[in-house]
Amino acid sequence: MKLYKKDDVDEYINTKEFQTHLEKRKKRVSSSLSSAAARKQNTINYINSMLDEIKIKKININSLRRLTLENKKEWFFEQNDYLDETFVDDTTMKRWMINYVRHVLTNYDYILSTIKGKFGVSEAYILFKEKINNKIREIFPELFE
Repeated sequence: MKLYKKDDVDEYINTKEFQTHLEKRKKRVSSSLSSAAARKQNTINYINSMLDEIKIKKININSLRRLTLENKKEWFFEQNDYLDETFVDDTTMKRWMINYVRHVLTNYDYILSTIKGKFGVSEAYILFKEKINNKIREIFPELFE
């Protein structure tokens, strides 16, 4: 690490060269921030536009429960043959069913994969999940009681 005397640093800070550098830096930072904000807004706009493409098909709630349990068994590599409605409490089962609808019955995961690495992805993800859950709530209100 290189250390400088405080007097030398203070002297350099007051030079015309340093002041010019600061002005150029402010312009670059301002430009970068506005560019990042625009790119973030583009990601959010994209997510909002993709919500129109998500269609959730209404299926019988008992069929949904059965499909969810079958999916969970596959997810657990079929090690849980005992996994049935008597094993799972109602709150957990509803959460699993909501997740099943979101991840299996829609193209939710694909849409998320298209924004990976983009500016504002964390905010867009939260917004998207909230809005898709609202769509699921419209189709399956009994899962949100």
